[in-house]
Amino acid sequence: MRLLRAFFCLSLVVSASAATPKILPLMSAPPKAERAEKKSVVALPNYDEETATRLQIFLDNNYFGPGKIDGQMGEFFRKALLAYKRSHLMPLRGTVDQWLLDQVPETFTNYTIPPEAENFVGPTASKPSEQAKLKGLKYGSLLEFVAERFHSAEDYLRKINRPMNLDELKPGDTVRVPNVVPFKIEDLQPGFAEPNPAFANRIVYVDTKERFLLIYENNQLVAEFPITPGSTKLPAGRIIRSVFCGWP
Repeated sequence: MRLLRAFFCLSLVVSASAATPKILPLMSAPPKAERAEKKSVVALPNYDEETATRLQIFLDNNYFGPGKIDGQMGEFFRKALLAYKRSHLMPLRGTVDQWLLDQVPETFTNYTIPPEAENFVGPTASKPSEQAKLKGLKYGSLLEFVAERFHSAEDYLRKINRPMNLDELKPGDTVRVPNVVPFKIEDLQPGFAEPNPAFANRIVYVDTKERFLLIYENNQLVAEFPITPGSTKLPAGRIIRSVFCGWP
């Protein structure tokens, strides 16, 4: 169920509606490397949890998906960070770029669960045959609702909200969450975005080896998202196609 919602969210990024929240403009231009650096292996140290969280928030807000925000140096986080630096011709190095941290001056914010959140919570099922019998694919709990809204791992939310019991959340409770642009499921509307010729130069590339979906515009990488490419029996394959719609 979460995978279906994640795929739908990804579709929205490629073909965003007017309701898609916009991120604030960058405080300044990113520092450039003296010359474009060739793609090579770069050893990233294990950043402390606060630093890792801020970098994950920055990447998430700028369409380079680090996976779930959890303050950890995971595979997708490392790949997304290096991909962002390469695409913006930033120096590739293991030390933290202060400019990136400056874009996220506040790591956390507070979120009060509204009464209507309960409309998106209900019975769940893991098997497709069982899901087909449900009236809708909802969240299994308010914790899952909050975690997906703020692109976070549930265990990480538990950690930063101790000693609060997040398994007993209810409307009106205030939760500490990463200061990321939230996914507002209540703003979604059925339908499809109209093709936009202005985005005719956008291309989607599915990299099944690195497990990322990449979006290029005029041969420039502008977005990257982690994916589950499929099993060996039903592989997703590598796909290149034009995209005629996109975010503002």
